[in-house]
Amino acid sequence: MLKNLLGGKPGKTPKKRGPKPGQKHAGQFKKGHDPRRNMSGRPKLGLTLSDMVRDALEEAIDGDYKKRDALIDIAIERAQNGEYQYLSWLFDRGYGKTPEIIELHQDDGDEVDFSKWDADDLKKYEQLLKKYHADRG
Repeated sequence: MLKNLLGGKPGKTPKKRGPKPGQKHAGQFKKGHDPRRNMSGRPKLGLTLSDMVRDALEEAIDGDYKKRDALIDIAIERAQNGEYQYLSWLFDRGYGKTPEIIELHQDDGDEVDFSKWDADDLKKYEQLLKKYHADRG
């Protein structure tokens, strides 16, 4: 019955694993050079999508003017025409995104009043709690 629970067939003893008697370990490869071992590692699969996009954006259109420069010029033009998502994109890429800071204050041991929080604040708080618990792990 116990053998059945461990995955063995009834009436058969399971095969022993591990080193044979007198061996230090059951290693398959010999020390030193072994032709079966791949010392150079797995071969590269080729370019990733991000590599291909970077290469395409680095292609020159006219002299030193590249496709990347043309896309930046288009984004600047659209930002000047009032499409503010392009302005936000340009500042985020040029100067880095500003960190979002959430401050929680508890005075005199009172509990946090979640009734004044909107859905976005509650979602961010929940994400912070999940990250905090995952880090403490």
